[in-house]
Amino acid sequence: MLIKKSLSKTLKSVSIFAMVFSLFTTSSWAMEADETGTPAHTFMSLPKEVQVMCCPREALKEIALVSKHFYGLSRDWNFPRTHVISSPAEVKDLGNLTKSQIDQKYPLITTVRVKLPVDLKLEETDLKYLFDFIDVLFKDHSQPMTLDLSNSNINEEDVTLLANILETNTSLTHLNLSGNLIGERGAVALFTALKSNNSLSKLIMAHNCIGDEAAEVLSDTLKTNTSLSHLDLKTTDIGSSGAAALFSALETNHFLSTLILCNNPIWQDGEAFKENLGTALRQSTSLTSLDLSETSIGDEEVTALSTALAKNSSLKSLNLSKINISQTGIEALCSALESTTTPRSLNLSINVLGEPALARIATALQNNVPLISLTLDHNVVFDADAIRLAAALETNTSLTELSLKGHEFLDEEGKEALRAAFESRKNGKLLLD
Repeated sequence: MLIKKSLSKTLKSVSIFAMVFSLFTTSSWAMEADETGTPAHTFMSLPKEVQVMCCPREALKEIALVSKHFYGLSRDWNFPRTHVISSPAEVKDLGNLTKSQIDQKYPLITTVRVKLPVDLKLEETDLKYLFDFIDVLFKDHSQPMTLDLSNSNINEEDVTLLANILETNTSLTHLNLSGNLIGERGAVALFTALKSNNSLSKLIMAHNCIGDEAAEVLSDTLKTNTSLSHLDLKTTDIGSSGAAALFSALETNHFLSTLILCNNPIWQDGEAFKENLGTALRQSTSLTSLDLSETSIGDEEVTALSTALAKNSSLKSLNLSKINISQTGIEALCSALESTTTPRSLNLSINVLGEPALARIATALQNNVPLISLTLDHNVVFDADAIRLAAALETNTSLTELSLKGHEFLDEEGKEALRAAFESRKNGKLLLD
């Protein structure tokens, strides 16, 4: 009781509370037995003057409440907030818990992650128990919640159960379903459910066979959804029609900030894709990061993108690595960058760019394009190209990071020229092999 009163007085004092605040952020939670053999909570890994502090259960409850109250601050509280499910047997136990039992046993949990050994998988009945637990745990929760079901053998029927939860859930903000067995039907159910969900902000669907029809359903959802800001659709078998539908939605959606379409076959019959891509980038005010790497789009698509980019002020990061870009596309891209003042990061790795393209990029840098980061890994860079880039940096004031990894023809002379160019750059970062 004395400790409880003392703690209450402490919280009223700003200066002393700062010490408690610091203690929370540098400690880890453990269970020990006191001299009588009774379990007691202990703070470990603290400064020597507070190396061990044993508290009665009531005092610890107050400390836990303080931590929950200030959880919104972006500090790394060491109270357990992530629950990792590592066996199917555990899933059944969780599914049988009541709401009060879950609140008591997992008062601070904000993340549920399924990580099973490679030789184990969740069966349909296991997943039913898991979704029952998730439904109870996440429902009306006061903190943002994360669910990681990546590489968990989730199939069409399983994701339908999850879709039912998403229709009414208001606390789940991050959902990772990458690397599962979700096809078009399951994805359609999930994306349809998101039409009535306004809490999910990050969705990772990478490495599932979604397809164009599901992408079109997602497009309809994005036209009205106001919460989704991060969408990862890497390697999901979305073609040009599906991608065109997604960019069509971005003409009116002003909430999505990150779109990842890496490694999708969107170059096929891409007239609608080119048109919608250009229109979306001209009108978008929210998209800050776009990944079109490994999509095999070519100069025509890059030209359409570049034309729109000249009128776009929101896009800050553009990944065009491993596509079919040539001198024509590079010219269009550099011209667009020279006509804008928006600071950007650009990735052009693995594009077989040689002397003409690298010379045009050097000219753009010399013209002080507002690039802050440029990645040119695994192209065809010789010493002369590197020296030309280094010379361009003498007048460029914006570039702070340059990556030129994976160039077997780049010798020490070219590297030294680049190092010398970066020596005087404040916070400059040069990445070489």
